[in-house]
Amino acid sequence: MPYDSYRRYQIERPKSPAEMRRADERSAHIASAISALFRPLARLAQTARRQQLPTVRRVSRQSDIPDLTRSALRVSCSAPMSAIFSPSEAAEHSGFSLETLRYYERIGLLDDIDRAPSGHRRFHDEDLEWLSVLRCLRDTGMPIAQMRRYAELARCGDGTLAERMDLLTEHEFNVQAKIDLLQAQQKHLREKIDWYRGQLSAAAH
Repeated sequence: MPYDSYRRYQIERPKSPAEMRRADERSAHIASAISALFRPLARLAQTARRQQLPTVRRVSRQSDIPDLTRSALRVSCSAPMSAIFSPSEAAEHSGFSLETLRYYERIGLLDDIDRAPSGHRRFHDEDLEWLSVLRCLRDTGMPIAQMRRYAELARCGDGTLAERMDLLTEHEFNVQAKIDLLQAQQKHLREKIDWYRGQLSAAAH
């Protein structure tokens, strides 16, 4: 069967009740994770913009936040069908490398990835939604250990919202500490630059 026909068959074929329950549960967890993630990250982006530090602004780009908001609104907890993506397509959509996807699956950040009868990984829409959450967490500079903890909490559903908020608040505190350190370093550099400018100005006269 040609690849295009095979993929169309995989997308259009009816899902079994077990597959639909799995899609519903994962979509619900992803929607909950994105909703809990958005507000602290928006506050973090506002803090970075106030500080006007280019290095920090790269950590949480303002343009990423609305995309995640719209993504959360698009997550359906009762989607009957899900597109199927190859690992390379998932990498292209998510912005992660294939090596990163394999690493995330190995350490548990990616859970229960579907496989074809041949053994090849098959990514679904809900997997790409979850990858967008991981991408947002990584872009804030969150360490792998905290990302793993967040993933564990997100899989447990809405009962862990408070714990996830605490984790994000702790990360925001750490980011603010880095911002303060960068400001102190920048102030010291500016003082040195001003001193050299003064020396050069005096030498010119």
